[in-house]
Amino acid sequence: MEYMFDNTTKVEEILNFFDGETQNIITISPDTDIENIHLLLTQISELSDYGFRFFNVRFKSLSSEKKSEILKIAIKEQLCIVSLIETMVLLINSSNNYNQEFFNSPNVFFSSVVDYLDVCDALEDEINEIRQKIIYYFLATIKSYVNHPRFIMNESSNFETMPQMYEYILVLLDFFNISFIMNTPNINIPNFSEIPNNIKTNTKLIDFWSDKQKFVISTLSELSNTINKKLEKETTQE
Repeated sequence: MEYMFDNTTKVEEILNFFDGETQNIITISPDTDIENIHLLLTQISELSDYGFRFFNVRFKSLSSEKKSEILKIAIKEQLCIVSLIETMVLLINSSNNYNQEFFNSPNVFFSSVVDYLDVCDALEDEINEIRQKIIYYFLATIKSYVNHPRFIMNESSNFETMPQMYEYILVLLDFFNISFIMNTPNINIPNFSEIPNNIKTNTKLIDFWSDKQKFVISTLSELSNTINKKLEKETTQE
């Protein structure tokens, strides 16, 4: 299903047709008020059974100012909106090596390099805050590993629940990304004694990271073998 969302659109008109299976694309009209966008995002984020995953909300046509304001709201309220979470990952990795083809994609939050840089400047403090929380939750995941799977945490256990937004950010990261974030200037690494021993998540983050690392190592190894074989062949031909 595809929808155009503006100031006349009722959120219920979209959510009433949500069946928990069909992917939905919602394009935000550039003149839509922030309050109406906020209402839409909040209700999508609060859907049960990870229903937010079935909504692709597109913000490309909005101004840089509106985009910045929407991201600030999402970060403050820890909203789970797939396109915004993906955008946060781009921002915390501080990569601007994108070509025009990247910005032309309707799924990309930014419309141009200038748009990207404007949002980066407006969200400098918020991006730094996310990075610090990523480090906090990463260390908590590692520190809590002793409690999983050997121990089962129940509702009476002394645990801290990781916000869903940060859980899905971490799913999209790997050890290289996290290492980069931890080496970012002006980042305050939390005292290890302040990190919780029991962090509760719905995702097996360490398994995700391990699988990604294996894939990267395997791919690099195959690429290296291919290059070496090509070099050997060229040397033989000479």
